[in-house]
Amino acid sequence: MNKYRPIVAFLLTFLIVLGITFSQSPLAATAQEGSTNHIFIDVTYDPNAKTYSLGGFTEAQLKQLGLPALQDELYGMIASLSDVNLKVDGQQLDLMVDSANLAKMDWDAESRSFLYGMVDNFGAMPLIDQTRAEDWLSKIDVELALRKSPELSKPLVLDLATLVNVDVTKEGVVSVEGFNTGTSLTPEVLALMETGKIDNAAVCWQKGQLVTAVNGAALPKITLFPEGLGVIDKAFNLNVGDIPQLFEANLGASVVVGDGSHTDVVCGQ
Repeated sequence: MNKYRPIVAFLLTFLIVLGITFSQSPLAATAQEGSTNHIFIDVTYDPNAKTYSLGGFTEAQLKQLGLPALQDELYGMIASLSDVNLKVDGQQLDLMVDSANLAKMDWDAESRSFLYGMVDNFGAMPLIDQTRAEDWLSKIDVELALRKSPELSKPLVLDLATLVNVDVTKEGVVSVEGFNTGTSLTPEVLALMETGKIDNAAVCWQKGQLVTAVNGAALPKITLFPEGLGVIDKAFNLNVGDIPQLFEANLGASVVVGDGSHTDVVCGQ
């Protein structure tokens, strides 16, 4: 998620400014039944050069985002493998090595319920919200490809219909899906939100279209274009990131400030 942090910051700031300016008809909620979330992560590694890439980013770019270099011992462990492929959907987990089936595991609701109990009993994290976890895990398919190759990895694919729940305390502390991110909104952004009396918001990024709602009121749909965004990115040093890749993504967030409930809007529908 680190690579999308500048994008999220940009979208949230844009959303807040619009929310102070506009107020229109309520945004209709859409049931999440049948929605699907796709994630594809490609990782390449070169054990000779001891470098790796992830999601279309080089190791140097990943280091700028805070990701560490891989240890020599890890390169030694995976050097004998050509590829590892992990696929997870709402029913099962499949693992392949060097194009050969290695393992299959049940990953249905019953299996996940056992896992939640294990994590809650032995983990140091907050108790898992099982209903929320099932909203994601029962409707998601993830593919992780690990390949021995000197070439750059394929771009990250994010096609998420389910909104990510973001909670912001009155002091500006940001949590995502119940986990404290260790980051806080700036006093200037908090002041803007207070001025606009923003209690909750929903934002969907749909391959260049920005669909937003503030306090249940829909804002005008905005369509952005990669060429123009590239000009703005350079002019104001926004560090938006890989712009062509950004315009292939579908994702969104439900933001609650202080107390309140998250929206059940579905992105991409």
